[in-house]
Amino acid sequence: MIVHLLKTLLLSVKFLLMDPITNDAKLWEDFKKGEKYALTHIYYLYADSLFRYGRKFSSDDELVKDAIQDLFFDLIRTRAKLGTIDLDKFVQINPGVLAS
Repeated sequence: MIVHLLKTLLLSVKFLLMDPITNDAKLWEDFKKGEKYALTHIYYLYADSLFRYGRKFSSDDELVKDAIQDLFFDLIRTRAKLGTIDLDKFVQINPGVLAS
């Protein structure tokens, strides 16, 4: 268990040291390949922004948290079918989604 946690931490640190231009694409590809660090990293990068965005539609914190959990379950369940992402293009189309 501790070895697994250390390995995940090491992969996350390695990811953070990568060129920021390639980070999102690399992270997404690693997630699709089943790399465990990638799911954790995606969650920590976007959960707060998703929560703030969800609160625009509901004042029920637990409902918003459940929706985010459902989103991540769906991502895990369908990861083999997922395509590539262009986060910059997504943010241009939906500027308020990831805003602080």
